[in-house]
Amino acid sequence: MTEQMKLPLEGLRVLDLTQVMAGPKCTMIMGDLGAEILKIEPPSGDYSRKMPPHFHKNDSAYYLALNRNKKSIIIDLKQEKGLNIFYDLVKKADAVVDNFRPGVTEKLKINYEILKNYNEKIIACSITGFGLDSPYANRPALDLIVQAMGGAMSFTGEPDRPPVRMGIPMGDLAAGIFAVIGILSALQARNSFGVGRKIDISMLDCQLALMTYRAQYYFLAGEIPKPIGSGHVSSIPIRAFKTKDDYLVIDSGGDQFWVKLCKALGIEELSDDPRFNSRQQRLKHKDEVMDILEKKFATKTREEWLKILSGAGVPHGPVNNLAEALSDTAVSHRKMVVETDRLGDPFKMIGNPIKMSGTPDKYISPPVLGQNTIEILHNTLNYSTDQIDALAKEGVVKTAEGQNDA
Repeated sequence: MTEQMKLPLEGLRVLDLTQVMAGPKCTMIMGDLGAEILKIEPPSGDYSRKMPPHFHKNDSAYYLALNRNKKSIIIDLKQEKGLNIFYDLVKKADAVVDNFRPGVTEKLKINYEILKNYNEKIIACSITGFGLDSPYANRPALDLIVQAMGGAMSFTGEPDRPPVRMGIPMGDLAAGIFAVIGILSALQARNSFGVGRKIDISMLDCQLALMTYRAQYYFLAGEIPKPIGSGHVSSIPIRAFKTKDDYLVIDSGGDQFWVKLCKALGIEELSDDPRFNSRQQRLKHKDEVMDILEKKFATKTREEWLKILSGAGVPHGPVNNLAEALSDTAVSHRKMVVETDRLGDPFKMIGNPIKMSGTPDKYISPPVLGQNTIEILHNTLNYSTDQIDALAKEGVVKTAEGQNDA
């Protein structure tokens, strides 16, 4: 492979102690970009491997969605010999990622303050619900909890309806993505200053960081957001509309797009109507605007309107279900549905959204539990076969088959 075709994080080694969602998403992104991800699992394995209802062989679809491009090694960190193996790996690693509750890394003796004694350049990233020093540090935190506490859930959904959780787990996913940014920033700083960093990622912090203009509206005007469905608080018309048979969305808040929309719908006279001829005026008369558009869109099917709107240059799109989204021509063109092999079976996954020149695709299916234990101990740490055999017999490490012999 030429230098121009190497993955950008090739040569980087990350020790992944995470399970379930936020942490595995973080390390999978880095693995997609070429980092060697050593997924360090307890003897029982990542508990998301058993998440119902769908499975491939012995592993759940939930686990499979978040763990490609990784190697699995089983180490019992509660045993002194297992802890020493981990320290040996730290000496040869660039970063460690965990999503334990605050205090657990100290209890296990794998917190940054200890790890930097083995490798002063190590970067240790902890993803927690509320932050390592939060007054809520000891509270359990899951996606739904931080979505609710972060405020977004209070204005997600339709008006006068109960609060709604976002359809994708943004409480988890935002933390995973911000963790990647933090780790890459720490790597850049290490290149400049020669030392590692401790990174403290709070899921709640990340939810608040996504508030952007809604928080600013509150700071400036005291405006507390309320649910507006698929609409927009500052721009009209932006919303989903029901056609004869299905839903589509438009975003014609800009005056130039409002004119195009009116022409496409055959209501040109409204583009110059003083009630509707500016963004500010449409906002004042939003109920009238929406009533007119609802009635108009109900006269044709979704496909009929999509053709009309496309030809008119109006920002629009169908409200796809997942099957429709995954089969979209643009999705196929961008290689966002990929196929690899897992245990002899064809295996589809969502592709890597980061497209970079000189960067080949890398899609290695998620490992079975302990699949790479012997490989990592032998190739990375230069442990002898006799050493590995002895550790396996003591239950400090295990192989893919779960046997205590290497």
